Amino acid sequence: MNIRQSWELLLSDRKKIYLLGLLVITGVFCTYSFSCFMVWNESRPGFQLHDPVLAHIPPHNFSLITSILTNVPIYAGLLWTMRRPQGIFYVFAAAIAICFLRMFTLFAVPLEPPAGIIPLRDIVIESLFYQGNVIQKDLFFSGHTANLLLVAMLVDTKWMKKLLVVCAVAVGSLLMIQHVHYTIDILAAPFFAYLAYKVSVYIVNRYLLMQTGLELRSGRVLEEFGLRRT
Repeated sequence: MNIRQSWELLLSDRKKIYLLGLLVITGVFCTYSFSCFMVWNESRPGFQLHDPVLAHIPPHNFSLITSILTNVPIYAGLLWTMRRPQGIFYVFAAAIAICFLRMFTLFAVPLEPPAGIIPLRDIVIESLFYQGNVIQKDLFFSGHTANLLLVAMLVDTKWMKKLLVVCAVAVGSLLMIQHVHYTIDILAAPFFAYLAYKVSVYIVNRYLLMQTGLELRSGRVLEEFGLRRT
């Protein structure tokens, strides 16, 4: 089914249009709630971990290249995914899932920034989500790394998937070199990205797009990356 047919099929179902609108509104609200939570979380005391990996890495500032390697691939991947109507369902469901997971882990594991941190300056994220504040306690787990991997799972083009994974590895490494994140923050990111993806696929397939005739995602990550035969 081509893109035009997919949109025509969705637009013919008023109930699904209402569900999509509700999902988008919920996603925007969750994103706003997360930004408020992050600003509040900065004033909360936490504990500092001893990270033997970071202890052997002299900190260097890579804010600009980290921002580019994060924002450009993510927004390009999201736009590409949302060219199909079902893609919008998956994107917003995944955004809601990752927001809830991040708020839960950040609340449950209050941490102080690593020793030697050079604060990550990202003008786009600071302006859009953090009310102009420089956030330093966005720690467990790494949102930059997890979001890149989550978008990699959402896109339906294999070369773009692989590019996003490469960017995620590069960004995770740069965040550690800058001492913005602990090693455990980076290592935990793939697990939570995978969990958010699986939850979003289950909810969208089971409750939002059932019996529409639209092509649904399988949720089998290895197959979608072309790493295993279907």
